[in-house]
Amino acid sequence: MDLKQLPADFKKFIKSLNDSDVHYLLLGGWAIGLYGNPQVIQGSD
Repeated sequence: MDLKQLPADFKKFIKSLNDSDVHYLLLGGWAIGLYGNPQVIQGSD
């Protein structure tokens, strides 16, 4: 995961989870922003 794209407070939170060996899953906008591929949709209303 590329943490440089995250806000500082969220980086600190993720680091604390990683340091404590907590298993977690990113969902929604964060997951798409970090792991998704941008797609251009033409003709959307």
